[in-house]
Amino acid sequence: MFSANDIIESYVARWNSNFSQLNFDPTRFVLDMVLNSGENILDNAQNHEISDALDHMTLNSMQAISGLNYLEGKRILKEFQPEKPGRITYETNTSDTHVTIDISDNGPGIDDKIIQTLFEYGTSTKSTQGSGLNDSRKGMEYLGGRLYVLDTNHKSTTFRIEIPK
Repeated sequence: MFSANDIIESYVARWNSNFSQLNFDPTRFVLDMVLNSGENILDNAQNHEISDALDHMTLNSMQAISGLNYLEGKRILKEFQPEKPGRITYETNTSDTHVTIDISDNGPGIDDKIIQTLFEYGTSTKSTQGSGLNDSRKGMEYLGGRLYVLDTNHKSTTFRIEIPK
């Protein structure tokens, strides 16, 4: 069994050691943790699905912070300069009924043109298939949970993962 804290600690350690392999400058990003959920209630399947979802959201955040986006099939490099460095924060919490993990970044937010279809297969702000967030949401639903955008504006985005206890 795992706690949400265990998953995030392991996850952040793995990303911190792999920045250069993914062609990201490790000096441009800080991965923060706010760990409030120490209860061991998640199993291996949940750990795997949550880690997969975190991979998609972390990579999307890093690309957004770096200014790499596509809109209507055209690559646009946004004139976006976040606080230096880019920051991605993972916050865990436990209620009586759920474990939550919030993933927040200081990127440019999500464009209003795609927010309604963000989790649909084929929706992408990059030149990809647009399957990552769709797969991530399906994974959370498989676990009886949810993945959704909690908040977005022109300076940040927060996604939330909710898994029932």
